[in-house]
Amino acid sequence: MTKIERDELLTALYQVTAKGDLLSQFDSKLSGAKGTIAQRYTHLLEQIVFYSHAIVFGHGVQTAHNYRQSFMTTAKKNKLLKLNNKEIEKAFSFLNRTEKKNIIKATTTEPQNQQNKDSSAINDSCIAKDEINRLKAQLDNKTYELAKGQKVEDKEIFIRVALVALSTGARLKDIMEDLTISTKKGVIYFDDGISSKEGVILELDAKTMQSYLKAIRSHYSDRIAKGTDISTGIRKAVKRLNIPNCGNTNNLNALYRECLTSSTPN
Repeated sequence: MTKIERDELLTALYQVTAKGDLLSQFDSKLSGAKGTIAQRYTHLLEQIVFYSHAIVFGHGVQTAHNYRQSFMTTAKKNKLLKLNNKEIEKAFSFLNRTEKKNIIKATTTEPQNQQNKDSSAINDSCIAKDEINRLKAQLDNKTYELAKGQKVEDKEIFIRVALVALSTGARLKDIMEDLTISTKKGVIYFDDGISSKEGVILELDAKTMQSYLKAIRSHYSDRIAKGTDISTGIRKAVKRLNIPNCGNTNNLNALYRECLTSSTPN
């Protein structure tokens, strides 16, 4: 069976191969949307399906995720499509699972045996993975909605707290105080201040988690030093993130565990 190269497939389907050209073509196709909201939404879905080869074919997970974000941003900026951000994110959501399920994971530092272990330990169909991608897109593209009187920096910290809890299963106390994430020979370890355990990070990577933890602790450092209770405010903020059946970080931890099919650290 002859292997099809990415450029060959893109040329056959779209007559272009460069990312910028693909995005421009996608944007042009979206501008042809007409009719009711439902009809324009259907038009968007059709175009996402058509351009899904450009987004995922021949790509590793992270590159596919980046392409998906770029195509979604293009849709959000298209003034003729006239769909709100939530509708556009919903339309792109089916690609959340495609990235993990249908693409061979690109790796340069991760050993093959660890890659296989992580793959077998993760359930491809779970709420946490979809929510991580949705919240990460909101954070990166600043498409979140602020509550009345809410500051941007507070909203972004709440999203980071949710992302760490969903991606690692860490408790709020550990996120604020003890949790550290490190890699040794490509294997990820969680350290809760008492013991170090091998673990799995859903969707995101160790470097991203480390940056989130640093930002969260910096934001709350004064209040933590004074012993101020921050759990109530975070619980209310989690409720506003519209994550199914989640009113606190314990619920986020439960969603993390539901994604795993073998024993991993909580």
